[in-house]
Amino acid sequence: MTPTKLAAVIVFALVAAATPLAAQTPAEPTWLVVAQGQVVELRPGMIILAAPAKAVAFTDRPDRMVAMIDLRGFTGTQWGEGGPFVFDPPNASIIGDDGQIAIVEITDALYDNGQLHLTVVLLDGTVPDVGGHVGITIDAFPTAVNATGGAAA
Repeated sequence: MTPTKLAAVIVFALVAAATPLAAQTPAEPTWLVVAQGQVVELRPGMIILAAPAKAVAFTDRPDRMVAMIDLRGFTGTQWGEGGPFVFDPPNASIIGDDGQIAIVEITDALYDNGQLHLTVVLLDGTVPDVGGHVGITIDAFPTAVNATGGAAA
């Protein structure tokens, strides 16, 4: 094969390989959520936190959006009937102020009366102890959010 033909084959292969990547770029930004709270109860598969009603939602570049969202609306929209997390539960990290870190899958969530109830599958690590303060990072989801935590119009 001549150098010119080889170069043409390489360029064609690179263009062909790049095309599916461009097609996979999401039209909507993906959001992540950061919440905080204090562990008030641990049961097998369940973590209950005393948590503020608001959490931070943000997108990565190139969109770089941020919003304060209502946890009741967020949990109702994402884990409620037909919500995206019902079919594809997100991963999350739970990071304690004592240094303990747990990686979990959140299969259900509910915010009620100042408490965030998380039904989880522990994937790795150790859940912080009752009484510990925690930060939670919840995996990406494609639904745009508004200030109530629900889907943006």
